[in-house]
Amino acid sequence: MNRFELYYQYALSKIQEQNERKHSLEVKARNSIGLSIALLGVAGLIVSNFATGLVDKSDFSWTIIGLILIFFLLSMALSLRTLYVYEWHINPDPNKLQQNIQNPNYTTEGLLEWAADGMLSAYNTNELTLQDKDAKLRWAMASLSLQGASLGLLMLFVWF
Repeated sequence: MNRFELYYQYALSKIQEQNERKHSLEVKARNSIGLSIALLGVAGLIVSNFATGLVDKSDFSWTIIGLILIFFLLSMALSLRTLYVYEWHINPDPNKLQQNIQNPNYTTEGLLEWAADGMLSAYNTNELTLQDKDAKLRWAMASLSLQGASLGLLMLFVWF
C-alpha cells in the first residue's frame, strides 16, 4: 500500500465513521420521540382516570400538567430538528470522478489523492452538521428527562 492508497483508505474510514454517527443520532432522536409520546400518554391516563377531582381543585396540578406539555413540546421539537435533513456533502462528485477517470492525464495516485481530498473536505463540512445535531439531541434528551420527572411529580401528587 503506497501513501496515496493509505490516504484514500483513511478518508474512506472517516466518512464511514461519520455516516454511522449520523445514523446513531437519528435512531436516538426517533426513540426520543416515541418515549416522549408514551410519557404524554401516561400523563393523560393518570389525569383522566385517577386525578379528575384533584385536577379540578388544584392549581398545582395544572402547573405540573403544563410542565409536562412544555417539556413534551420541547423534546419533540428538538428531536424533530435532529432528524431534519441538513445539507449533507458527498465528495467527490460522481460525475467529476467519471470525467477524471476517463482523463488519461490523471495517474492512479493522482485520482486517489483527488478523491481522498474530496472525501476529507466533505468530512470537515459534515462534522459541523453532526455537532449541531448532537447538541440538539442532548437538549431533547434533557427535556425528555424533565418530562419524566414532571410525570413522576404528577404521580406523587395523585398518590398523596
